[in-house]
Amino acid sequence: MVQAFEWKYVFKAMPRLLHFIPITLLIWAAIILSGVFVGSLFAVIRTKHIPVLEQLVRVIISVVRGIPPLTQLFIFYFGLPALFLEIGIDITRIDGMWFVILAYGLSNGAVISENLRAAFASVGKGQEDAAYSIGMTGTKTFFRIMIPQALIVALPSFGNLCVAALKNTSLAFSVGVIELMTTANQVATFTMHRMESYVAVALVYYVLYLCIRTIFRFIEHKASYQKD
Repeated sequence: MVQAFEWKYVFKAMPRLLHFIPITLLIWAAIILSGVFVGSLFAVIRTKHIPVLEQLVRVIISVVRGIPPLTQLFIFYFGLPALFLEIGIDITRIDGMWFVILAYGLSNGAVISENLRAAFASVGKGQEDAAYSIGMTGTKTFFRIMIPQALIVALPSFGNLCVAALKNTSLAFSVGVIELMTTANQVATFTMHRMESYVAVALVYYVLYLCIRTIFRFIEHKASYQKD
């Protein structure tokens, strides 16, 4: 039976949802950090054209970008324990949160890698040659000339990716991780007012999105000011 929408249940759900915001943000931050690490590593391998590794990274990026995020999560959550059991290692007791971080860290890393590679290409070969002409080594050129400019170019895309990563944390409930979406489902089941619970969690996610967007707009403004 469909019940009339009542705002009071939205506000009743809020305290319980707010309690789990730190867990959601922790998962989000871990996904971003792991994605930055993987993406930077992949970008360097492809930019420097390291033999064998470049071809391997190409395949990984292609596969990861072609599979839906939820499917990737299920592959890691159900596939890795089965794979490790084949060699006598039991990882079934590992918290599902780590599989979420691993799966989405790799997924975001693939996107970050492509963004960084495009950003490096936008810097221009001339600046790299100019750095070499004044005696800078390849490492110094990469860290002092290429990376600072590439990061400014990649910043807007990175901000969008951070927002997408926040929304993807809501899929963690599918592997038993207790975060915002899991809590919303629990409240919905307990109160039998599902719409109110989902509106409440939607409002929480929207506020978090506004905070992230504001932070990145501030960073972009500062970066563009320093660039000028």
